[in-house]
Amino acid sequence: MKTRITFRTCPFHSRDVDVWPVCDVTLLTENEREIFHRKAKGIRRYLEDGSLKSAARIARCSGSTLLDSFNRCLKIAGDGRIFGFRALLPHLRTKKYVRNKALPRGRAIGASGSSGAFDAFLAEHPELHQELDRRIERGGSEKGGSAHPQSFKIFDGFVQLCRCYVGPDCYPLNSRSKGRRSVERYIKAYRERHLSCVETWYGADAAQRLRLGTGHKSFHLGEAPFDVVGFDAHKIHCVGTIDVPGPAGRQTIPIERIWVCVAVDSGCSKAVVGYSIGICTEINAAHVELAIKNCLTEWAPLKLTVQDVSYKVGAGLPVGTVPGLSACRFACLTMDNAAQHFANRIVDSMRRAMGCTIRWGQVGAWWRNSEVERFLRHLREVASKAFRHRLDRISMIHCEAMPLKTRLLNASSGKKCCSVSMCVSRTTTPRRTQLSADRNHWTCSPSTFPLRAEHS
Repeated sequence: MKTRITFRTCPFHSRDVDVWPVCDVTLLTENEREIFHRKAKGIRRYLEDGSLKSAARIARCSGSTLLDSFNRCLKIAGDGRIFGFRALLPHLRTKKYVRNKALPRGRAIGASGSSGAFDAFLAEHPELHQELDRRIERGGSEKGGSAHPQSFKIFDGFVQLCRCYVGPDCYPLNSRSKGRRSVERYIKAYRERHLSCVETWYGADAAQRLRLGTGHKSFHLGEAPFDVVGFDAHKIHCVGTIDVPGPAGRQTIPIERIWVCVAVDSGCSKAVVGYSIGICTEINAAHVELAIKNCLTEWAPLKLTVQDVSYKVGAGLPVGTVPGLSACRFACLTMDNAAQHFANRIVDSMRRAMGCTIRWGQVGAWWRNSEVERFLRHLREVASKAFRHRLDRISMIHCEAMPLKTRLLNASSGKKCCSVSMCVSRTTTPRRTQLSADRNHWTCSPSTFPLRAEHS
């Protein structure tokens, strides 16, 4: 008989019930909650004065029953801590079931009498247990990782292995299902416990997301506004037309997409410093160059022709809105690995003209440019809501003055032919906006941000 822990033999660090794990008892019945609180009060009293008789009187149970509940509370749970008051919950197991009876033998056994048989079978055959674990990590393949992991592949391999170790009248070959449900439950539990299976079963993207935030954190590059600027493009799928005015009248051009290219300050302001719009199938280096060029151009509000669309008070790009700020030249430009970002006019011409460095992020690592990705997600949400409420009113996007022949040629070749202004306000706290962060920076420390000279 195992010796029970008492007040005298209880470890000193386990006597403080205030640090014990607690649980929610709101879903218990009234009678179960009453028993739970009585036993909890009795254990608290027992650890205060060590009197088992007075504690059992409070718990309204025998001293032996209360001592058994106290020992259940001191057992180690799966999270590495003691069960604490969680052990007082009804029907809670504090110990895993272990089969002591021999494995069932004979032909065509039923489901009765097979409790714990699968775990006992794996314990008796450690070589088969290791091979089963290896096949789960490989997704059912005998050699290398499987591109399409399936549980039935692992089960078929498990049955073939069992035929090498046991006879047809032994478990699990003597059961009707050959232990299929037990193997499926074991596969599910193994995947949840071992992170090495994530890439095989759920893909490389899931494994990469799982490792997010576990490595060494790099130092923050941007200390002042516009030290680091992130760039990315987002495609908005739509069906519409663009009216091109000209001497011969308006010409209608159908479109099925709108590309929004934005440059966002990754420093302290998170403000949009430049943008460009495209309607071609894929953007090219010209769209990127135009968005970066807008960072140096003084912003001015456009004449809006769409009904019920207007600029918010104080809205605009930093250059042209913040007094005294002109020709914003950033030190570092972060981009993803899109093909147009490696063009010579970006890597060589634009980089030399801006006097900055370019940092390309890892493939699929969206968190390397998280500020831009977060802004584009917010832009998509706001745009979808706006289009949903104003779809019956918005009929066209007017273009700026340009010769009709040039517009039609650019449209047929996939080049940008119009200038679109998207008036979107980001959801920020009312105390501080992106532009106010820039204004506060130059007001408080104007000498710490010298303007960078232009490089030819």
